[in-house]
Amino acid sequence: MNNTCLLIPALEPQEHFIDYVKKLKQIPHLHIVVVNDGSHQDYDIIFNKIARLPQCYVIHHPQNLGKGEALKSGYRFIQKHLSFCQKIICADCDGQHAVIDIQKMIAKMYSDESLFMLGMRNFSFRHVPIKSWLGNRMASLLLWMSTGHYIQDTQTGLRGYDYQLLDSLLKINGQRFEYETNALVILLKQVNLNTIPIQTIYYHHNQHTHFRPIQDTWLIIKSLYSSFYLYTLLSFLCFMIDWLVFIFLSSLFIFFFQSSLTVIFCSSIISRFLSIICHYQLVQKHVFQPVNQIQSMSRYMALCIFIVFLSSIGTYCLHFLLSTPMSKILIDGCLFFLSYAIQKKWVFS
Repeated sequence: MNNTCLLIPALEPQEHFIDYVKKLKQIPHLHIVVVNDGSHQDYDIIFNKIARLPQCYVIHHPQNLGKGEALKSGYRFIQKHLSFCQKIICADCDGQHAVIDIQKMIAKMYSDESLFMLGMRNFSFRHVPIKSWLGNRMASLLLWMSTGHYIQDTQTGLRGYDYQLLDSLLKINGQRFEYETNALVILLKQVNLNTIPIQTIYYHHNQHTHFRPIQDTWLIIKSLYSSFYLYTLLSFLCFMIDWLVFIFLSSLFIFFFQSSLTVIFCSSIISRFLSIICHYQLVQKHVFQPVNQIQSMSRYMALCIFIVFLSSIGTYCLHFLLSTPMSKILIDGCLFFLSYAIQKKWVFS
């Protein structure tokens, strides 16, 4: 018997939510957990009717905590009371997810032994409201830029997880809609993602959605690029070390070497070596997840040699047009983005 739990976070759902839950009850071996995320007391009648249905459970938040916290409350409840459920399906309360699609996801997760699955809607422009289209296209682009994975529907609420992933899901940061983006980013690193096409359904042009286009989009951007912001801050600190040492040495070596290429090359190597030591220790500890230190160090050093070579040649070529210090700033600024991408994809992968 394949017991499955359906988790639905709900904030002030419409009256048809009751009928929706009743239709879901037709799915065999399904246990439904609804999280009332701080709805006004006028909605208690809806949640009370659902709680009286067999194998339906309602969790109440005294105030609105956000979708992320609602999902976490549901996960904790499942771990404590429904640990016999092998798969957990998350769906929205607005009826966007057809019962037949949920049934298909459950069947596919068991048949494919999937650990993580997303229900993918058709996001062609004519199928969805403009606000939802823009939000999803923006989120897909940002996710691709951050992780290298392009997912058509990053904001889908229909998601399937194996029970063993609950501990990981509970550790993920995020209180509102950014939580699902954080979960997507982290799980893409841990398990294989399976997808299943689902219907694109919007009631009343999605006017009852609680997604805030500006605030929640900003939270998604912030969560996707928080590591990059920290990396930038630490890199700037090491860059200042590099640049100041370079200026000092280039001023010193001019008295010993006649060739400007020799001055620039020697100054770059020494200044970069000092900043490399600081940079590796900082980003390995605070930005990227712990990995094999011997392997990451060897890859990091190989990357640094490559970047130093490009920096030296680029600075030398550009110094005919600009001053040497300004040339180094421009060249290293361009190499910064290349270095981050290689570190993320190869050095600390």
